[in-house]
Formats: sequence, structure tokens, C-alpha cells
Amino acid sequence: VVSVPVFVFFKDNVASLGCIEGNSMRPTLNPDPGAHRDRVLLNKFSAVCNDYQRGDVCMLRNPNDNREWICKRLIAVGGDQVRTRSEDLVTVPRGYGWLEGDNDEERAGSMVDSNTFGPVPLALIRASVWGVVWP
Repeated sequence: VVSVPVFVFFKDNVASLGCIEGNSMRPTLNPDPGAHRDRVLLNKFSAVCNDYQRGDVCMLRNPNDNREWICKRLIAVGGDQVRTRSEDLVTVPRGYGWLEGDNDEERAGSMVDSNTFGPVPLALIRASVWGVVWP
């Protein structure tokens, strides 16, 4: 009886598994096109503590569609300046982050990241990716 609340607390606040779909984080995640979807271990405690570092791969709600989860790399945090794909210089506001996908081939095309929707409130980040557990 006690184990169910403990499990739910752990899953919601400490760690859980996730499945990465799409190409935007290739080659870091899903390196083989069409072969599989990477299963990852998610560090949810980083979101509880607001402990994010530049370079972290993060899971967050899509700012344009709150029903959709996206996975991107945190490039910059509040106070940092970033050069966008269109070569503009943007200062990231305090409490926000700049997130981009790793896939260089998709960057010029249809990738949805901060180049599309701008800086993202850090509150939308729900976890950082600790690592791939399968395959």
C-alpha cells in the first residue's frame, strides 16, 4: 500500500524513463534513421531544483503546443547572448533558456527549437536526460 505513493513520487520528482522520437537530436539520440527510438533515463530532480547547466539535453513542453513533449539541448541561460540561425544576436532573459536540436541537417530546415519560438521559460523544462538505457 505504501509502495504506490512512493513509486509515484519517485517517478514524478526523481527519475523516470522516456522515449525519444524524431530526428532533431541526431546523432546524440536516435543516431540510426528509422532503426529505433532511444529509451532514456530522465533526471526529474533537476527540474524540481531548477538545476540546469548549459549543454544539458532536456525534455520540455513545446511552447507552441503544450500537449507535445520535445527534447532539445540547453544552449544558453538567462543573461547569455546567442546568435540565431538568422544571425541575429539575442540576449536570453533571466529565468529563460535557449534550446536547440543537435541535428545539423535539420537546423537549416524544419527544426522546431528556440530559433522558432524564442527563449523558453525554464519552468517548461521537466527533466534532463541522464543517458540512453536502450538500445
